[in-house]
Amino acid sequence: MQPEGLLNDIVGELYANIASASLPAANIPALTSEIASRANGFEQARFVLDTFSVALSVFKGIGMILSLVLGAILIWIAYKWIALNTEVPAPQDTETPGVIPEPAEGGPFQARWDEIMRHMGSPQEAQWKLAIVEADTLLDLALTRAGFPGSSIGDRLMRITDGQLLGLDDVWGAHKIRNRIAHDIGFTLSYAQMRSALSAYERALRDLGAIRL
Repeated sequence: MQPEGLLNDIVGELYANIASASLPAANIPALTSEIASRANGFEQARFVLDTFSVALSVFKGIGMILSLVLGAILIWIAYKWIALNTEVPAPQDTETPGVIPEPAEGGPFQARWDEIMRHMGSPQEAQWKLAIVEADTLLDLALTRAGFPGSSIGDRLMRITDGQLLGLDDVWGAHKIRNRIAHDIGFTLSYAQMRSALSAYERALRDLGAIRL
């Protein structure tokens, strides 16, 4: 029963007893005080119930927000997992590998190779290492432009068959030197190693038509 119903029953009982004169007059103040005390208790209980109802509504709202956030996170994780585990097919090259579709004379390949030659002419080992790293990058770009498939220069070199690139074994040797430069900070590059590696890159770039003969 609601607090208001209980209070109404008590008040009704009081008035009924007074009307029938069955309640001594001396007991009326005591009964009135008890009614007031119970009414105050009912008000406190009602306040507690109202507070609990508001708190429950707030918790429900917070729970709904957390559920939406968790659902969004799970969807994002599922999307990333699918994206990482979905193999994207490599684009199929329609042109025959081995020819760069742009003239080498005065082009960007030649300009970059001329800069590499300036590094080679330096007496400093750091400049020699820089020349090899840049030559490896330039060959990778030339192979890509020429239509050789692969995700990196190492991947492209592994897919090249005999006869498609002049001095393939020497290029592999030059690429290994480049990797030592990139990954071994204590690697010492000799002048002879630098000249041999750059000669391999130069032959390959000329064979591809990327630089002047």
